[in-house]
Amino acid sequence: MKKKVILFDYDGTLMDTREGIVQSWRYVFKKLKNEDVTNEYLRQYFGKSLKGAIAEMFPDKSVDEVVAVYKEFALSSKAKRRELFYDAKETVQRLHKDGYVLGLVTSRMHESSVEGLTDEGLIDYFSVIVASDDVEEIKPSAEPIERAMDILGVSKEDVVMVGDTEFDLGSAKNADVTSALVGWSDEREMLVNDESLAPDYIIEKFEDLYNII
Repeated sequence: MKKKVILFDYDGTLMDTREGIVQSWRYVFKKLKNEDVTNEYLRQYFGKSLKGAIAEMFPDKSVDEVVAVYKEFALSSKAKRRELFYDAKETVQRLHKDGYVLGLVTSRMHESSVEGLTDEGLIDYFSVIVASDDVEEIKPSAEPIERAMDILGVSKEDVVMVGDTEFDLGSAKNADVTSALVGWSDEREMLVNDESLAPDYIIEKFEDLYNII
């Protein structure tokens, strides 16, 4: 297979941000509803945009009000709990050095995506970032991937989308590009057994990308 463009998801794929996201939502629920919520409840919203999750969890609140509370905690030092998954940085650097074009296609906001890549020393390796506030429809719509392809001037045959959720795989299917599921996905068993979403490949570490490009 000859692929020259690799698009990565952010949360749960490049970055392990689960603890920070969970803590942020727990803070929001406690402050706005005085409720405690479980990891299992919050997990169903992983991969969705912030505004999309708010619309479902807080239908009686304004998006701006909830976003303000979420950011209040998320921007604090308490929520700065993220780390790159094993061999992510080394593989990104190697892929870039070997001439592959890298992009980020994420359902988080553009500003925080840039901040995260910058903090981890990865920003210079990415040629395009398409975030939730850059598109009308987020993943699993094809739009984010298609937007990235348009910006890069590449065709679908050139692209691999790497992700960890049904939204990443669904977007890849809808954009008709090759998909790769990271082996540490919480949804792995469900996704590989779902014919409509099953990935083309599974990688157990980022270095495995070299076996499929």
